[in-house]
Amino acid sequence: MDNISYSTEAENILHLFYGKDKLVYVEGDNDIPFWEYLFGELSSHTVEVKPVGGKLAMAKHIKAICEGKAGYFLAMDSDYDCFTGENNSPFIIKSFGYSIENSLISPKSICKVLKDINSLPARDVPASLCETWVERLNERVKKLVIYSILNQENRIGKVVFPDGSAQRFLSSKTSFFFSEEKIDSYIKSLGMNVSKKELEKKEEEVIKKYPSFSDIIQGHFLFSAALSFINNFSKKNGVKGTLSNKNLFIHLMNIFESHFGESHNHFSFYKKEFERINQL
Repeated sequence: MDNISYSTEAENILHLFYGKDKLVYVEGDNDIPFWEYLFGELSSHTVEVKPVGGKLAMAKHIKAICEGKAGYFLAMDSDYDCFTGENNSPFIIKSFGYSIENSLISPKSICKVLKDINSLPARDVPASLCETWVERLNERVKKLVIYSILNQENRIGKVVFPDGSAQRFLSSKTSFFFSEEKIDSYIKSLGMNVSKKELEKKEEEVIKKYPSFSDIIQGHFLFSAALSFINNFSKKNGVKGTLSNKNLFIHLMNIFESHFGESHNHFSFYKKEFERINQL
C-alpha cells in the first residue's frame, strides 16, 4: 500500500481502509511516532499516519487542501511559515517551533539522556550545565536564525543552516559550546547584505512569537548540536563509543512520551491546536 500513488478522491476515503476516522500525512518516517503520540493523546479522531517522503512531497497535498479538495489532515514542521504566512489551513497542524525536534530537545530531555547513557545517579546529573548549554546556544545562534528567516522571506536562496553540521561551529572538537567567531565568519561568507536595523527588527519579531531562539532553530541543526554536546560530555565522562542519530531520537521520543504534559513548554500550543482539529 505504501508505494502506491492515489488520486485525491481516493485519498479522501483511504482512512476507511484502515478503519480510522482520518488519514494524516506527515513528512517522513521520523515524524510518525511524534504525531501518532500527539494524536493519540490529544485528538478525538482515530488516525492512520503515513509519510509522504519529505517537505517537497507535501506540496501536492498542501495544494489539494488549500483548494478545498482534500479531507485528510497534514501534520508538518512549521519551518518559517509563521513569518512567511504560507501553508495555512484548518486541516494542517504544525509543530510549535521550526520542527518536531524543537519540541523534543530541552534542558530536561538532554539531562535525562545524559543520565541514562552515563549511568549517572540523580545527584550527578549536570542540570545547570544543560541549562547553560541551551542559554548559550540561544545566544550564539541568534544571528543564524535571523539570517535564515530573512533568507527565506526574501527568497535569497542561501543555505544558512548547514544541514546536520552544528559541530563545525564548536569552539573545538571536544567543546560543549559554539564559537561566536566561527559563526560570524560563516555568516560573512554567505554574502548576505543585511543592515543592523533589519537584524534588530527581525529579532524583535522573533521574540514576540517565540519565548526562545531554540524554538525556531532549524531542527536538524538543533539535533546535531544536541548530539555533539551529549557525545562530548559522555567522552569526558569516560563513556566509550558515541550515541548515533537513531538512538538519540529514540531516547528523546521516549522521554517526550513519558513527560509530555502541562509542564512542557509547548503543551498549551498543541492542546489548542488539537482542540481546533477535533472540531473537523
